[in-house]
Amino acid sequence: FLAEDTKLGRQVGLKILVSEFFDDAERRERFTREARMAARINHPGVMSIHDIGSAVLPESDRELHYIVTEYIEGEQLTEYLRDSKPGLTEVLRLSEKIASGLAAAHKLGIVHRDIKADNIMINAEGDPRILDFGLAKPFDSGLGDETSDGTATISKELTRAGKILGTVSYMSPEQAQGKPVDARSDLFSFGILLYRMVTGELPFDGGTQVSTLAKILESRHEPPRTKNAEIPSELERIIDKCLQKNANDRYQNTRDLVLDLRSLRRQVDSGVTDSISGVTTGVTAANASPWYKRWKRVAVISFFAVILLAALISGILEDEQEGSVELQAGENSLAILGFENKTGDADLDWLQTGLPEIFLTDLAQGKSLRLISRERVLDCLDSEQRINHTHMQCVQAAQSLGARNILSGAYYKLGDKIRIDARMEDAVSGNIVLAEKVVGEDPFTLVDSLTAKIAASLDISEFLASDRSVTDYTSSSPQAYRLYLEGVDYLFNGLWEDAIDKFEQAVALDSTFALPYMRLGMAYAFQNKGQEGRPYFAKAKELENSLPPRERSLLDAYTDVWLKGEFDAAFAKMEAFVNAYPDDKEGRTIYALFIGAFTGDTLRIFAQLDTALAIDPSSALVLGSYAEMAAQYHDFDKALKYSRRLIQYHSKSPSGYFSLASILEDLGRFDESAEQYRLIIERFPDNSAPYRQLYSFSIRARMFDSARYYADRYGDLVRDDAFRLRNYYRYRANIENWQGNFVAGIRFRHLSLEQALASGDSARIAGSYSSLGMYFHYFKMADSARYYLDQSYGWYLPMNRFSYSFGLVELDPRNGDSVRVLFEKDIAEMRSRLPSEIWGLVDALEEVFDANAAADTTRMIAAQRKMIDAALGPQGNVDNSKQLATLYIETGKFDKGKELLLWVLEPERQSTGAYTYLTSRYYYGRACEGLGENDEAVKAYSEVLKYWGEADIEIDAIREAKARLARLTS
Repeated sequence: FLAEDTKLGRQVGLKILVSEFFDDAERRERFTREARMAARINHPGVMSIHDIGSAVLPESDRELHYIVTEYIEGEQLTEYLRDSKPGLTEVLRLSEKIASGLAAAHKLGIVHRDIKADNIMINAEGDPRILDFGLAKPFDSGLGDETSDGTATISKELTRAGKILGTVSYMSPEQAQGKPVDARSDLFSFGILLYRMVTGELPFDGGTQVSTLAKILESRHEPPRTKNAEIPSELERIIDKCLQKNANDRYQNTRDLVLDLRSLRRQVDSGVTDSISGVTTGVTAANASPWYKRWKRVAVISFFAVILLAALISGILEDEQEGSVELQAGENSLAILGFENKTGDADLDWLQTGLPEIFLTDLAQGKSLRLISRERVLDCLDSEQRINHTHMQCVQAAQSLGARNILSGAYYKLGDKIRIDARMEDAVSGNIVLAEKVVGEDPFTLVDSLTAKIAASLDISEFLASDRSVTDYTSSSPQAYRLYLEGVDYLFNGLWEDAIDKFEQAVALDSTFALPYMRLGMAYAFQNKGQEGRPYFAKAKELENSLPPRERSLLDAYTDVWLKGEFDAAFAKMEAFVNAYPDDKEGRTIYALFIGAFTGDTLRIFAQLDTALAIDPSSALVLGSYAEMAAQYHDFDKALKYSRRLIQYHSKSPSGYFSLASILEDLGRFDESAEQYRLIIERFPDNSAPYRQLYSFSIRARMFDSARYYADRYGDLVRDDAFRLRNYYRYRANIENWQGNFVAGIRFRHLSLEQALASGDSARIAGSYSSLGMYFHYFKMADSARYYLDQSYGWYLPMNRFSYSFGLVELDPRNGDSVRVLFEKDIAEMRSRLPSEIWGLVDALEEVFDANAAADTTRMIAAQRKMIDAALGPQGNVDNSKQLATLYIETGKFDKGKELLLWVLEPERQSTGAYTYLTSRYYYGRACEGLGENDEAVKAYSEVLKYWGEADIEIDAIREAKARLARLTS
């Protein structure tokens, strides 16, 4: 019934057990079970349960049982298919959401047992919701376990009307035979549903219940493409896999089904057809969502120097898909579970996770062996099981991941020695394949001994032929390896200083240990300290022969980025890495960020991140990257979801809090964002970054005393770090600029330059010189401007040297002829280092230079528009849009200039830089004045003069604002 919840004033659904079954205990039990089952599932694809209860009917004193559900306004899928006749894209969208809802139920151990079109509602927004868990029961998560209790059977569970429970046309073979069922039974029913959605017919229709059951048990379905030739072959494969008679031949978990449907939907959405299967159609940067959300504080002349680094930093700071990818068992597939500490010595606790890592590294040298890590196994468990899991739960999880063999054990202390007891069991039969005990002082030597025996048992020929020890790929010091593992955990949780400390301790113990050198380079690079990270990448490269093959491949790509600046080569190597190591979450995530930096192809970005998330749903690296990329492409619901999940899984790291605060800021929810930054200060008092952001919020609120307070607190925390102290002086300069104290601002800029020189970071030194040069340019001090610009050139990295020539032409177009050869040389150098996907932006930069050098305003407008469209979406970042708006206004195109400046001045992207904001307001006044909107012009000029009316240096914008305001108000 449709009912009203009088307490909350909302419409609800009311499900009541009919009177003839009031006294039927089995019916009442099933009715109650339905509510409890469905209430456990929290998923947008499953109808929500609000309440369950009973009431006494006054006329009969009999008890009425009821369930209160959400009210879903819409129609059954049966009616929807008949009335709307959805196309392939819509069918794939619906089927993915239905499968995702099933996955949520299956993860909780609930099998629906009555999946059919009549039990799916399509709501007013066009989204499906699964209803009616009346036949649902818990199932044993050990798939195919013959010892588990049976569920619905024809013989045991007839209703009183003599009908089979469930709908015969959608039954799985095992359900029809009365055998135990698990999640794979629902997948068979889902296959029937999907078959009907794309063909309009049922695959097993015999006219009567008996003949239909016979077809389900004995007959093969007709291929759906014989009934609908437009069905992609991949969709036919998915349906066929769902409809296999033997449950072991179907998808072994609903999450795999969701991934396949999602991948196919994205291919279809992007125009990929069977004829070009496997080719991903990228969206052009011009058509992609604007990149300004992440680059809004980055001037275009420095874009290339930071583009990749910014993408990678943002990634450290799940779609409905939960859990890990689960595969069918392979002959040589080994899951490595934990080793229990039986020593009683807490100092040896690290071996519980360390031993599996060492085994993984050692056994990874055998390419024919598919390895499943302990973390992947644990990610298949729910949060409670993850903390308190049994061996059997881990075995079942490993089975679901396709493990054929499972390695586990314990370790003991015998005097100064360690004994490791290891056993390998067959995942299907449970038989012990190998049981070994090894004793010694060095865990690495013990692992080598055990891996040799494991390799012999599994007949891994290439491993047996190798005489390399695990110490050849790691360290001769167990303590150094322990410190390295701890450092990696800190690194991917954004705890840079802690990570650096652990890695430095590791190399102090073993100076030939290559892995911590590579990670030290990354720890600095992730903080935008590329100069400090380069020596560590170089040292890791020097020792690369002692790296495991996987890490050696990663290092190859990372050194191209952070050591050599060869972005094109790095992009190709990351693609090759993902193909070689498809189960590597780090590789897939970094590759996704590369794609975002160079192509803006959202299809490819999120395909990689979805897969990485399926590999490890709790990874800080993956969750943080997903949140940041979702925000960049304006999917803020997902961005918020994954940043909050990052906090949930990694509450001791500031990364999730920073991610959430940044996304709230992008949404213009500044008060909430500021609250998050204050929470970071409370939880992580030594972290300086929140003060930097609160300084920014204070500037937005024009609370300059508050801004100075937060800037000073930031300065106190970074007093010993020249790299960041440079930022402190920049903040102080900006506060002075807001108050018209330009001379004091210049003094702080000089102090910032001194800190940049003290840091030794070439990019920061070049930026500080260039910034001072442009500062003097604003004040029409040409000699000083030229001096500082000239000083900057020798410090620029190859990717950014073109900025020098750009600055000189902005200073004086007549400089174009003298620096053209230099500019062309630097542009050619940059082009050689970038993927061809981004060459369109390089072309646009050349056109901007030529137009500026020619002082041709018409060409300047066209070139600026092309550069913005090529690189940064329809409107670009604040600086570029402001430049274009200025050109429009100077040439009398007031309406176009005003439109761009309205975008620039919106609260969520409004610059906190005094010069950028106030000159934008000045030009906005010019645009309004040109359009006859004098009241708006007066407001704009008045705001400029509110802050700069008594400035100690009167720049053009101030003089003009005074004159125009006087004319308009006289």
